[in-house]
Amino acid sequence: MTKYLFGCRLSEQKDWADKYPFRLLGITPPKEDEVDLKFPYQLANKMKQVRSSCAAHALGWVTMINNMPRPIREQNPKSYLFDNEWMYDEARLGDGYPDNDDIDDPRCDLGTAIWSAMNVLMKKGHRQILRDKSLKPNIKWGIDGYYWCQTITEMETAISLGRPIEFGLAIPEALIQWEVINDEYWIGEKKPWGNIVGSHAMCCNRYSRSRQAFQLIHTWYDFPLRTWISYKTVEALMKLAGEACVGVDKAAMG
Repeated sequence: MTKYLFGCRLSEQKDWADKYPFRLLGITPPKEDEVDLKFPYQLANKMKQVRSSCAAHALGWVTMINNMPRPIREQNPKSYLFDNEWMYDEARLGDGYPDNDDIDDPRCDLGTAIWSAMNVLMKKGHRQILRDKSLKPNIKWGIDGYYWCQTITEMETAISLGRPIEFGLAIPEALIQWEVINDEYWIGEKKPWGNIVGSHAMCCNRYSRSRQAFQLIHTWYDFPLRTWISYKTVEALMKLAGEACVGVDKAAMG
């Protein structure tokens, strides 16, 4: 079994993805061949998960990217650090899985759903960490709603609008191994993929049409912070068991 922590609980019913598809926003696909949403990589060590909390930690990256002006991101990234452990526990209490409700029992560290974490972000906002102290939840760090991408074009469009994606994907054995191609880290290129070892949530902040790939931000220790994953691999994993969620504000929703 992998040493890496999983914990993204994927819904078996996908009717909500049909009810709230990203295409409802009626947004024109991007013309840019590549869009890279910069992120505060200096905080990477503070964003590593120590529990099965990938859904909350990936959302932490999403929240930072959504809110941080570039000068602050480069000069003082710590001012936009968020309490992902709090988010994880809040999402667990609202996700409908009673086996993970005792947040003080390590045996109940069984992960949570992306939609539940998004609900917390929409209803309560997030808790900022300043000088190592977690503040009260503040809705200004939240979102007005969230939608689900189902195609590569929709995913490119979301990123082009400055909105990172939170992927929840079933992970085969081969995807917990990386390889270096042209001095870049890639996952999913080796075949066969092998058996599914768990489901994992990751923030996606970049697309590249020349590579035909997305770039992911990882929250596992001893794993590259960023890896590329091809469009073909994403499409295959989405069909297998996958979600792609985008939090939006009123401006994006028109």
